[in-house]
Amino acid sequence: MVVEGLERNRLRRLRILQALMDVYPDSVTDHIILERIKRDPDLEPTLELVRRSLQYLEDSDFVLVTIRRPLWAARAMPKGIDFLERDAPPEDTGVRHPNELMSER
Repeated sequence: MVVEGLERNRLRRLRILQALMDVYPDSVTDHIILERIKRDPDLEPTLELVRRSLQYLEDSDFVLVTIRRPLWAARAMPKGIDFLERDAPPEDTGVRHPNELMSER
């Protein structure tokens, strides 16, 4: 699957949110998230893009980010968990919904 531009960003945010959900209620560092999403080279994962995505997710109240230089740590928040558990995607959130991926198969 080739992913471009905006869709790549939306999918990267989804993968990050899913990684955080896997360890909920614990937090995880940006470096661990990066290692996790490196499995999908279409996301063009870099530490900078992980951090940008984390900032976006925090601005959307999906995650809580704690910065202790040089590391960032993130934790899924109730709004992010609710987003992943919904059957249908809400209005455009800037994050790909898991059911959108299933409908493409």
